[in-house]
Amino acid sequence: MQIEKMSASDLEFLKSESNKSKQRFFKLFITSLKYILPLLFLILIIPMEYLKLLKVFKRKSVKTINNEITGSLLSNFNALELTLFVVIPIVICFLFLFYFYFLYAKLPIAKDRKEQQKEIISIAVLRVSEITGRMRMNVPTNLNVDYYLWLENNKFKMKEYYFNSQIDPEFLNAKSIVIERTIHSKLELSKRVITE
Repeated sequence: MQIEKMSASDLEFLKSESNKSKQRFFKLFITSLKYILPLLFLILIIPMEYLKLLKVFKRKSVKTINNEITGSLLSNFNALELTLFVVIPIVICFLFLFYFYFLYAKLPIAKDRKEQQKEIISIAVLRVSEITGRMRMNVPTNLNVDYYLWLENNKFKMKEYYFNSQIDPEFLNAKSIVIERTIHSKLELSKRVITE
């Protein structure tokens, strides 16, 4: 493995990946709201009798609930309680997702953009083999491939690289595969097969 300075195109790729990860975070947050809000609304309109059966409330308050509270939570909450009941789960969800976005996307990409270095990994090809019918079950269905490069053991746990022999016939004589990727975020910048 060797370290090199990133090119301008690599930095542009990192910038676009940073924007994409931000969009993915917001998209995931909006998607989570589609599940959280209906669930909260459902809890608010469930009659108290069912909530009592589910033992949602503590034992010491059961007498009070049996005597005083009827209807649904929605009819028993004031405006502040209702706001807190809705806002708190949304804030918790946002913070939970933001933590993972910051830890696994934003921070590593920011480090890579600051240091502007990439690692170049060369993995030797042990053999070139045709994909058999039995093997095809393990190949993703969206790939139109018929051969694979079986790679030597490496710390990146890459075992094989699939290709189509009609599109890339030179890969049939592959000696090694060279991967350029970022150091912290492990984003693949480029991949090329060496045939000589």
